[in-house]
Amino acid sequence: MQLVYNFKADGATLTGSTAGPDGMEINLSDGKIDGNNISFNLTLDFGGQSITMAAKGVLSGSDLKMVLDFMG
Repeated sequence: MQLVYNFKADGATLTGSTAGPDGMEINLSDGKIDGNNISFNLTLDFGGQSITMAAKGVLSGSDLKMVLDFMG
């Protein structure tokens, strides 16, 4: 699945957003930057049921490789 993110870095704090399955904007929460590592959470609403995904990524040059884990 391909997702497009809009990131904003302010020191060690990462903010931004992405588009959800319905095209609505989803804001990142708990975003952190530690060297080349980033992490943040996304909370999606599926018909009133909240699902949070934890994202972790590593920046290498112009490439960002990420893993998303469902937290429930």
